[in-house]
Amino acid sequence: MPWLNLLSQRSVVSAVHRLRGLWLLLLLGALVGPALAEERPDFLFFSDPTFERPGDVKVFAPKLAELWKLALERPEIDMQRMAAESIVAGTAVDVPNLEIAIPRLRELVSDPQTDLIARVAAARALVALNARDSAELLARAASEAPGDLRRVCERALGDWQYAPLRETWRERLASPTTRHRDLVLAIRGLGLAADPAPLDELLKLVANRRSATEVRLEAALAAGRLQTSGLEPAAQPLLESSGEARLVDRLCAARLLARHQTPAAHTALASLGGDTEPAVAGEALRLLNAIDPQLALPLATAALGSPDGEVRRQGVRTLASLPTPERIGLIAPLLDDPVPDLRREVRQKLQGLLENEALRESIWQGTTAMLAAPGWRGQEQAARLVGDGKHHPAAASLLELQTIPRAEARIAAARALREIAVLETCPKILQRCSDLTQQRNGGPTLDGLDEQCAFLFDALATMQYWEAEPLWRKYIPKQPPMGLYSRSSAIWALGKRYAGMHDPALAKELIERLTDPATVPPELEYVRYTCALSLARMGAKEMVDPMLAWAGANNLRTGQIKTEHALAIRWAVTQLSGEKFPDLVPIPAGKTGWFLEPFVNQ
Repeated sequence: MPWLNLLSQRSVVSAVHRLRGLWLLLLLGALVGPALAEERPDFLFFSDPTFERPGDVKVFAPKLAELWKLALERPEIDMQRMAAESIVAGTAVDVPNLEIAIPRLRELVSDPQTDLIARVAAARALVALNARDSAELLARAASEAPGDLRRVCERALGDWQYAPLRETWRERLASPTTRHRDLVLAIRGLGLAADPAPLDELLKLVANRRSATEVRLEAALAAGRLQTSGLEPAAQPLLESSGEARLVDRLCAARLLARHQTPAAHTALASLGGDTEPAVAGEALRLLNAIDPQLALPLATAALGSPDGEVRRQGVRTLASLPTPERIGLIAPLLDDPVPDLRREVRQKLQGLLENEALRESIWQGTTAMLAAPGWRGQEQAARLVGDGKHHPAAASLLELQTIPRAEARIAAARALREIAVLETCPKILQRCSDLTQQRNGGPTLDGLDEQCAFLFDALATMQYWEAEPLWRKYIPKQPPMGLYSRSSAIWALGKRYAGMHDPALAKELIERLTDPATVPPELEYVRYTCALSLARMGAKEMVDPMLAWAGANNLRTGQIKTEHALAIRWAVTQLSGEKFPDLVPIPAGKTGWFLEPFVNQ
């Protein structure tokens, strides 16, 4: 195989032992890391100007799937397992050609002599590949091996609504000796298959307090799926339970009635919505909201005061679905909710309701009250709301928030000052920027100072408050205390200030920053980027050649661009000289660091 230098057997096994504890951590980090990365703040230099950026094309090591297939054929258990687990992870990021491993995965799953760990991993890989033509094989493997292999196989077969297994599931349901994990799999499969035959058996399990909690809850869920009316008599004894010992009863009752549309069922769910146990109340309120928020309305106000976040969330959703000025007043204080995604949801719902003119005044009253309240969480969300909603009367409160200790609220308020753009705020904004600059150069450093100052610079530039120019110029030199975002925003603002007015001295400073050759410390990427933007806006045509030399004229003209500042230079050269560049070349974006990758012959 000329395309590949395979590792020797000894080195492969050695690598497996070295990486056994590490590879999964690296794999998950590569997959999860980008999703968890913070979104960059929306400073104006990112969006003004807008220009084409290269798209991404997924690229992986060549013949990666073929190599994993070869690893599956190795006799080492860990090699088989790790290859199968890599295939599962590879499906999530679209590694190509993974289906070639399906025949070998089928062999591993179907062979009882295969180590159980490898069989389970291979079964997971078949499921991840959605290999539905392997359903019969998975069913056979599930019948041979209880435990993890059966769980993996039968969960997939339930999702696929695999009909031949239903009789086995019914028999398992009727047998008093079935292990509860196997029973759960049978219940789940029959519920997903919408098979009404086992309804009586399911209801017996729900009513049997000696059954495992997992079994009873799964049986109630399946029964509620199978029958959408007539289960009120089965639910009634469960509804009459009280105390923590009967918590499962009440959860089962809610699941039984989840799809019922009768007044009796709605009354029963409403009684559960006021339950003292948050798990029951939250589930019942969720179901009522899904059926009709009017059904949950009598419970919503009390729900907002619950110590449980999910109960509060359902109360918010009820009131936001049926909004009135009075109900807005009840929702607004939850901008300060301790649950992060709940307070963000409250803000988003209030923002959506701003389109209703009849509600606007009550929304602004509640939001303004939160700006003035002491809680930083509410201040942050309220600032975001008044900024996005361009609520100009909030300007004074936003200015007051510029000196509070908590960074999240200060930054959100600084951004909001940019969004509302009230000219009268400019002198105080400039004074605050001057104070922050002094703190950078010797005073106590505040968390979030860089982001706060950058948003305030954006605000001053948006309102064309050119009195800020002397301060902005202080941010051009490469001085680490001045901060990445603040320097970039200041240089961008100078470009707006001098648009169409060439200043040779300023242009010289900017080209020096753009082409700074120093490596310790290197000039910051966004500083180089904004220098290019500002040089173009100033009309500094004499800087075209230095910019082309720095970025690499050939790269710009072939579209092979990987850095932000090169993209800005490409745009700037077009503005200054009129040169048109060809389309950008998509940037390869893939994943490396798999437990086993090919070495490609050069």
